[in-house]
Amino acid sequence: MPPGNSHTGAVHRWRLKLSQKQEYETHPLCALFPRITESEFSALRSFSCIRRDRLGIADFRAADDESGYWHFSIFDVPSKQQVKSLRPIAGVGVALLLDQYGGRSEWVLTTSAENKRQAMRERDIVYFLQAGPFIKIGKTIGCATNRVAQLQTGCPFPIKIISTINGDRSVESGLHRRFSKCRAHGEWFHATPELMDYINKTKDLDVLK
Repeated sequence: MPPGNSHTGAVHRWRLKLSQKQEYETHPLCALFPRITESEFSALRSFSCIRRDRLGIADFRAADDESGYWHFSIFDVPSKQQVKSLRPIAGVGVALLLDQYGGRSEWVLTTSAENKRQAMRERDIVYFLQAGPFIKIGKTIGCATNRVAQLQTGCPFPIKIISTINGDRSVESGLHRRFSKCRAHGEWFHATPELMDYINKTKDLDVLK
């Protein structure tokens, strides 16, 4: 083969490889896969993401009959709302979808099984504990069970969790002000009909369900 033809073939292959690399690097999902090779990316069948603030979870599964398309499920922790795809979307659609939920740069890959557990462990909650005729309105991270164990020592009444809602310190303070007329001491309140009615309404939003 003449040297010119060999050189031309090598240049063509180099340009083709460069073109493929550039196409891959500009793919809308590439930011989610900083350490994955092109062949690994092509073979990917499913992946999961969690938002950096731990309040969003997303699972994606490759469509069986449409190459490059994905089924999705996104779970919003504060609202407990889950959105699922009615039909698969293209890769660019995945990126645009994540943009709607905080921006694609705010999502990181993680394992599907760990997503919800991690988010639930790290969220702020406001809890309602009952001990006899008293209600405690407090705030913690993750789960109120540990607070029950801590408070039970020295308490003459059995303590039980009657409801929990998503909320930070400002939500807790707002509830303390709202029911200030029912306050017994500190974060403990009398179980008045008004307070119990409010708690019963929150049970539909209980984050422990």
